[in-house]
Amino acid sequence: MASSDKKTKGKKKIEIKIIENADDRLIAFSKRRIGINTKIYELSILYGKEILFIIF
Repeated sequence: MASSDKKTKGKKKIEIKIIENADDRLIAFSKRRIGINTKIYELSILYGKEILFIIF
């Protein structure tokens, strides 16, 4: 299989940096918060326990 057969670039390491635009930063935070809340909910159902998660 040649590398030209790939349809995606695959997993690449990205540089971690501060998002300068305040609106973009808020959008990114909101999306991540929704994803984290979903995972916490799934864990609480799976283990039958209450979970406290604080984001600041």
